[in-house]
Amino acid sequence: MIYNSPYYGFATRADLFFELRRAYPNLIGFKEFGGAADLRYAAEHITSQDDEVTLMVGVDTQVVHGFVNCNATGAITGIGNALPREVLHLVALSRAAARETPSPPPRAGAGIGAGRAVFL
Repeated sequence: MIYNSPYYGFATRADLFFELRRAYPNLIGFKEFGGAADLRYAAEHITSQDDEVTLMVGVDTQVVHGFVNCNATGAITGIGNALPREVLHLVALSRAAARETPSPPPRAGAGIGAGRAVFL
């Protein structure tokens, strides 16, 4: 697994990742320790290009975004060492949110008075 940490002044981009993957075919994961934009980049340019490569979230505050918006399959967080149950719960909730499909918007006239509640 590549551990990308752009906070140290260098970001692993897709060209380097796939060059390394050609040399080391057992390289099957990408842990993103950057923010939301870095996770989106990894999802769009790295893990979506090869079904055998998985995306892991590395920043505690990006777990939900990683699962819901970037198709992450796991999280390797720092806070998980101190609060493992809570992080496992966060991951479970994030996975569930990622599986949910948005409901179609309610029809005009349908709402609480029509026997359907609309929650925003």
